[in-house]
Amino acid sequence: IKLRRRRISVYDMQGTPTKFFGVSLSTVMSRPKEKTIPSLIKKLILHLNSHTSNEELFKTQKYGSVEEWQQNEQVKKLIDQCDTNPNISFNSYDPLLVAHSLKVYFHLLPEPLIPYEFFHSLIQTNQIPDRESQIQSLIQSFDSSKFPLRNFVLLNILCLFFSKLQNPSF
Repeated sequence: IKLRRRRISVYDMQGTPTKFFGVSLSTVMSRPKEKTIPSLIKKLILHLNSHTSNEELFKTQKYGSVEEWQQNEQVKKLIDQCDTNPNISFNSYDPLLVAHSLKVYFHLLPEPLIPYEFFHSLIQTNQIPDRESQIQSLIQSFDSSKFPLRNFVLLNILCLFFSKLQNPSF
């Protein structure tokens, strides 16, 4: 007996690709329905923001390490759902699983959120002893004429989300 695997479409009804995981940020953001950040990331963050205030979300290894995501059936199932269903609701999922899928998203980006060409200047910024000079160096590093705007916006939203997670009164 031969079993056939059901082929899952990664396109919506209009033929627009819906796959998010493993797809570059620039490709996702070039889609007609995407606005300031990928809609999936917005949904993940909004869900986590409204359903939990636990900073331990990103510290646990309940679903394995990010590198081992393919070995966990629950993680694979959620990622498949995210890639095939643009209207996915996370209400029935464990918040730790939702948080883990967010980590996997960034792990699978073909290019890092902070592009490689900015790594050196950011590392150098960390070595500046004066706090005011560090801030000025960071501002220069994230100059919008050099740093991709879509990356900057997403990085900014992530930082705000993590700040709020760590300090709920923020």
